[in-house]
Amino acid sequence: MKFISLSLTLCVFLTVDALAQSHNPFGQPDGGDDNPAAGIVAAPGSRAQGWRAQGRSEVLARHGMVASSDPLASQAGLEILRSGGNAVDAIVAASAVLDVTSQNDTGIGGDLFALIWSAKDKKLYALNSAGWAPAAWTPEFFTEDLGVDRIPGRGVNAATVPGAIS
Repeated sequence: MKFISLSLTLCVFLTVDALAQSHNPFGQPDGGDDNPAAGIVAAPGSRAQGWRAQGRSEVLARHGMVASSDPLASQAGLEILRSGGNAVDAIVAASAVLDVTSQNDTGIGGDLFALIWSAKDKKLYALNSAGWAPAAWTPEFFTEDLGVDRIPGRGVNAATVPGAIS
């Protein structure tokens, strides 16, 4: 009985492991092929990797990308990039739309995460605006109790709530 149970467990494990593997739909880059994705024959909107449960299509981009939980917010950010704005401008535009379309997830009381590549500085910046926000954090707390005219950008009293304005 132990042998049968072990055999079944091993079969299930190997089957799941085999099904979880997917080939690289974009090809393997090498020195002679600048664009391995050019060989993809999948129709736009199809699932190149075969993930049937995937809700949206993959997106390939060379000059910029905006990703958010709402297509309208991503479109707003993309329009900013197309009109010459930078990544931070696109984040502001996308966040403004998310404040309308996803009030429970963003803005005051929500979280914000951003990765920003600055071509000018050749640096990657990360923004993690997630965390606790005590009820005692009122404008008066900062001006009267802490004696500061702005919400601190670092430290235990730094604003972690997106949309909080100094």
